[in-house]
Amino acid sequence: MITDKDSLAFYLAADRFALGKTRKHPRLFSDEIWKFQILLRKCEFYKNTRNSHSLLALHTRYRFHRLSVKLGFDIPMNVIGPGMKINHRGTLVINGNSRIGKWCDIHPGVCVGSNPVLSEGGLVENNVPTIGDFVYLGPGAKLFGDIVVGDCVMVGANAVVNKNVDSDRIVYGNPMVLKENHHKIATTASRDFERSFIELHPQFEKYLR
Repeated sequence: MITDKDSLAFYLAADRFALGKTRKHPRLFSDEIWKFQILLRKCEFYKNTRNSHSLLALHTRYRFHRLSVKLGFDIPMNVIGPGMKINHRGTLVINGNSRIGKWCDIHPGVCVGSNPVLSEGGLVENNVPTIGDFVYLGPGAKLFGDIVVGDCVMVGANAVVNKNVDSDRIVYGNPMVLKENHHKIATTASRDFERSFIELHPQFEKYLR
């Protein structure tokens, strides 16, 4: 979680590395996804440091909201860890009570949502996924309910995941099918990618321990 300016710098650097950006700032008339991720991290900073009502914070929230609508993203604050990579514009819906770890590789059409259930106390809607580190979410992947997805998991295109998934697995199909992830396909969602980031930015290693 972003709690100060140093951790904000770490999140911004990790996201930029995940997106494959080598320049310091986004281009004026492009790089909308990068701009979105920067605004998301800044909004998280203002919220977590109790500065959310300052004029700068309100202006940042306004820009973040406008760009979210333009790109089709519904991604709340403090949900996704550092090293997030959104590959393309298009519909993305992530429940604000879910949690996604570091170095997540996300493609269009992904939905991470709740699975409301009826209990003795009434309707429970916060049954949402907890997703680990180094997870690849393929185009159209859907993850629902009170489930835990481990580390180093690849969720295939249009897969529907409504059960727990152990680490180092590939998930595909509807209903979901599991197999071991032997091939370790090179994506942003990998430990090797994290090691490359640390080599380039050793000052941020403490945040990844």
